Amino acid sequence: IDPSIAFRWHIQPLPAPFSVEWKGFMRIEEPGYYGFALLSNSPSSLEIDGQLILRTSSDVRREEVIYLGRGEHRVRVRYREPGGYSAVYLYWRPPGGNFEVPPASIFRPLWGKAWSEW
Repeated sequence: IDPSIAFRWHIQPLPAPFSVEWKGFMRIEEPGYYGFALLSNSPSSLEIDGQLILRTSSDVRREEVIYLGRGEHRVRVRYREPGGYSAVYLYWRPPGGNFEVPPASIFRPLWGKAWSEW
């Protein structure tokens, strides 16, 4: 369970190719328009509440703005590393703020049976 998605591995964590999937919930206290950005060296994607928000690859940073209401939202980030160095970063921009790595305190991971059912 990772507190954030902000990785650049110089030594591969697993033999390539490999993939990673992060799933859980994001708690929003202030409703409004939130910016999200993904930067990775390989294919990656961000889904919120089952909707594809971002898809990127090849060291290109992609950004999107969506409205989020107060409460918990389902979040899924996928990353696929075919080989070489590994890098993946998820950023957000809360209303009136700047892009930054989201604080770990807004996330709640899935546990046990919920992981496979989701």
